[in-house]
Amino acid sequence: MKIIGRFNGVAKPNLGHAPDPKNPSDWTYPPANYDFVGSYDPHLEGWTFIAQNDSDIPREKLIFNKGDLTPKAIFGGDFDFTIVSPDGKPRQHTSANDKYECVIRDFCTGFNHGFWGKYNSTREFNVKNQWASKYYNIYSQIIQQNSNSYGDAYSDNVGMNVHLNLNPAKVDTLTAVLLADNQAGGYNPKAAEGSTRITLQSNFVSASEDSIDDNPEDSTFNINPEPVMIF
Repeated sequence: MKIIGRFNGVAKPNLGHAPDPKNPSDWTYPPANYDFVGSYDPHLEGWTFIAQNDSDIPREKLIFNKGDLTPKAIFGGDFDFTIVSPDGKPRQHTSANDKYECVIRDFCTGFNHGFWGKYNSTREFNVKNQWASKYYNIYSQIIQQNSNSYGDAYSDNVGMNVHLNLNPAKVDTLTAVLLADNQAGGYNPKAAEGSTRITLQSNFVSASEDSIDDNPEDSTFNINPEPVMIF
């Protein structure tokens, strides 16, 4: 299987300017291309991914075994695994929004949406090609085909529409309404009228602004000034 893509990077907070792709000091995790070939290793009872020449570090390895399939990984998409550098030195990867998480995210997307076995390159991952294999997340398929909701956390990774695509240059407030347990209403705004509900409001500010309130009790979130989705 081939896993190919581009990680957009995670800029350092409160830079005061747009991050420079060529300046590593602007980034917590810098942008990077990734190109890995994965295969199952029965001796390890897991998967080994080897970086190809188009990756920023060729011959690097990622090792993901059955012991890494924890509830945190399965339900949270937050994976622990081993990285082996080209000189053979291993290190443990834990909880980081970086290019390596992108590789494992794409790997899991292939299983959840029934690509592997029929479409063995992430370049072929799209809504049209879903459920092609006989093995996939049947709960995700049922939810996706019978509602306007995501089937699982990886649904937008196959080209599905993002439900909340907010550009902070145009939108500065997000209000979420939590319905009571005995209510159903989907996206109908009138469903919550006249009954118990909770309203949460969050204000968005650009990370490039000079003054940002760091009060942890405040509901203000710091986000990139550009509408970029980062995985």
